[in-house]
Amino acid sequence: MPSASGWQRWASCRGGGDPCFVTDDPLLDTAKADLLTAYNNAFAQTPDTGFVAGDNQLGGQTLTAGVYRFPAATTANPIGTLTLDGEGDPNAVWVFQATSSLVTAAGSQALLTGAAQACNVFWQVGSDTTLNTTIDFVGTILGANSTFLLTGATINGRALALAGAVTMDQNTINAPECQVPTTNTIQPPGTTSTIVGIPAVGNWGMVILALAFLGAIAWMVRARRSLR
Repeated sequence: MPSASGWQRWASCRGGGDPCFVTDDPLLDTAKADLLTAYNNAFAQTPDTGFVAGDNQLGGQTLTAGVYRFPAATTANPIGTLTLDGEGDPNAVWVFQATSSLVTAAGSQALLTGAAQACNVFWQVGSDTTLNTTIDFVGTILGANSTFLLTGATINGRALALAGAVTMDQNTINAPECQVPTTNTIQPPGTTSTIVGIPAVGNWGMVILALAFLGAIAWMVRARRSLR
């Protein structure tokens, strides 16, 4: 993603005659900085599991929370179904580190089970990302280069790019919201009540907050366009 000052301020909006333009350069610079922070955080995580070079490293797998690193696939990755199992923990986090490009197979899907939440799934991609036709994908893509969503691809998450464009074609993107448990622990009289199940805001908490901010910016951009 170039700096706001380097963006072309006027461009043709697909499907409409109105121009698209940056209305708040400082806000855009803040969004870029938040994305870079999230990318670097994901990149710096120590992998729990590393996959060897080959094809379809993730397809057919059921993975619990952790950090997973893999190189580019021969043809596509994943092919078929990738299942992410939170094992009953809604705060479970997955970080996928693609050391090069990420190209998914047409019609593949990522499923959430065991209280897993899409807002806690992150894909740090070292090159281009291509979500093939009719894929059902989950998580936030933190792409170093361009991100391509081919016809009919669906994301329960976000698609972001640092140094390129996010290209879309008849896609659906649903920005996820984390459901934070708020179970009360009852203390004896005279003691302080506490809330359990709410994690401390550490590195990934800050990343999630930054990405929520990016989602708010995207909503404002869409709202401005709809008013024209």
